[in-house]
Amino acid sequence: MALLQLVATALTCLLSTGVRGQVLKEGRGVCSKQTLRVPLIYNETFIQPVYHPFLTTCKGLRTCSTYRTTYRVSYRQVTKEVLQTSITCCPGWQKNHPGATSCDQALCHKPCRNGGICSRPNVCLCRPGWGGKYCQIDVDECRTPIHSCFQQCVNTLGSYHCACHPGFSLGADEKSCQEQPTPSPALPTSGQSSSSEELTNEVKELQGKMADLQERLEWTVNTFQNLLPMRLEDIKAEHIQELWTRLRQLDQVESLSDQLMYMEEKMGSCACQDNKISLRMDPNTR
Repeated sequence: MALLQLVATALTCLLSTGVRGQVLKEGRGVCSKQTLRVPLIYNETFIQPVYHPFLTTCKGLRTCSTYRTTYRVSYRQVTKEVLQTSITCCPGWQKNHPGATSCDQALCHKPCRNGGICSRPNVCLCRPGWGGKYCQIDVDECRTPIHSCFQQCVNTLGSYHCACHPGFSLGADEKSCQEQPTPSPALPTSGQSSSSEELTNEVKELQGKMADLQERLEWTVNTFQNLLPMRLEDIKAEHIQELWTRLRQLDQVESLSDQLMYMEEKMGSCACQDNKISLRMDPNTR
């Protein structure tokens, strides 16, 4: 039993004090680790009693000596032993700060470019779109199937973007292309609308005149047909005069008919979405 206690005590002392110079592999980039007892000297405060003697009168009218106790804050130097861990980093690794107990920061002989980070000794971890040992090479994503562009792929430094052929627009996902709708014809301006109204009014006026002359023409033809079976002595002078007047109006019908044909040709191209002009004439009126 005494032997077991001795062994346990020895192991406890060995673990608590550590072994000077012992090499322990621990953590990434750590080649050795030592735990040492280091003396630590520091000052601390404490409450110190102070005794003040004085004379007083005791029983029996005797003179007695006694004291009064006060306290004050004092300082004293203290020495203690503390455990301190010392590590040695492997080549290509270093500590993040002098007191660190790990070697997590890798070292690269040349700095990583374009936002890359040194992940292992002399190995850079590059951002998407860059490659090479030190992230100095632009990767052409358009030559790889990762871009997923529907029509065109445009490579840029460290990235890319999709584009579309003429007549298509880029979709909301910035990859697909959608056909653009055919633009609707522009609405007429105020000046064009005014000109259309003037032409419309002019056509209506000419159509009214044509209708009036059409009625006169029908009367002239009927009168002429009624005069043919009459005898010459029954035809009066006023009949001939009126018939002659009606026949002269036929020239006006011909002139108005030509004007309307010209207006129809002129107005044929003025059909707009909101200002459509319908020009239709009775073929019997021409």
